Amino acid sequence: MARRHYPARALACALFLAAPLASAGEPEPVIEYYPDQAPPPSTRLKVLGVGTLAAAVSYGAALGASYAFDTDPYASDLRIPIVGPWIKLGHTQLCPSTTTDTETDTTAPLCSNVSQVMGAVLVGIDGILQAGSIALLIEGIFLPTRNDPYGSTARFSSRPLHQLRLGEFAFTPSFSAVPGAETSFGFVGTF
Repeated sequence: MARRHYPARALACALFLAAPLASAGEPEPVIEYYPDQAPPPSTRLKVLGVGTLAAAVSYGAALGASYAFDTDPYASDLRIPIVGPWIKLGHTQLCPSTTTDTETDTTAPLCSNVSQVMGAVLVGIDGILQAGSIALLIEGIFLPTRNDPYGSTARFSSRPLHQLRLGEFAFTPSFSAVPGAETSFGFVGTF
């Protein structure tokens, strides 16, 4: 009796899967992207502001948690900016105790402490936010902007992109990624 419903179910699944493919003939939106045109200079301050705000909020949350949960033996690690959450996460033991089953004579870790698991997850998220805020600050410092603040189609200046000048010194960030090796970051300078 249930076999006669298979064709109907198959037809319903086929119609359901084919429905997203149908369109009302709307044209695709045109997204224009000009890779050789830089953003206006005001963008640099906006990116720096967002990076600063993200750093303040994420570090403030970690600092507040370190004082709120001061009975935790490694809570003071959260007071160290950027690396503190990662140090705290390294010291976290999610399964510190074990339980023994008397029938089978085996021991298993007891990992039912929800507050400790959630604390570790939140510390990891805070560490990611602090690292991301530093990445935003670095991007804001080295963000290339166009020379004309009024938005003309002026191209980049003659100096290399992302170059930081300090007096007679010029520093350019250098990235290196070799397959099968680590990715590195450094500065190349001329003086």
